[in-house]
Amino acid sequence: MYFKPVEYLPKELYNIYGDAGLRYIDKRIPIIMEITRSYMNKPITINNHHIGGLFNESCLRILGHKAYLQWSCHSFGRAVDFRYDGLDSKEFEQFIIKGNILTTNLKENGLTAIEVGNEGWIHFTVSDFTGWNIPQENGLYLIPANK
Repeated sequence: MYFKPVEYLPKELYNIYGDAGLRYIDKRIPIIMEITRSYMNKPITINNHHIGGLFNESCLRILGHKAYLQWSCHSFGRAVDFRYDGLDSKEFEQFIIKGNILTTNLKENGLTAIEVGNEGWIHFTVSDFTGWNIPQENGLYLIPANK
């Protein structure tokens, strides 16, 4: 495994529950992140507070965080933001959206949407958007369900 539980959790929650805090993250998030990391074959950063980094809200966001929104997928452990050296987010998004093998593997393991248009980071979501009609220009690109 490439990622440790601490990388998915905010510092405050990790300090209370340790690795057991992973129970607050949808089990599909670590799976799709392991697939992505394996495919990219380069280090990916989610949260890095545990090594003195600035990222603490890239997966689960809890009440009191500046980025916390009550109904955000992050608030339920169903979204993750990540970055890696040499990231060209537009290129990566197009790679996902064009439907190659990475998209297939990610879809099979629960990826339902990516947020497009971000500079320097990628956003994945595993929430159920069945029946939603969200225009592309709202920044969320829904991954079509397998038929």
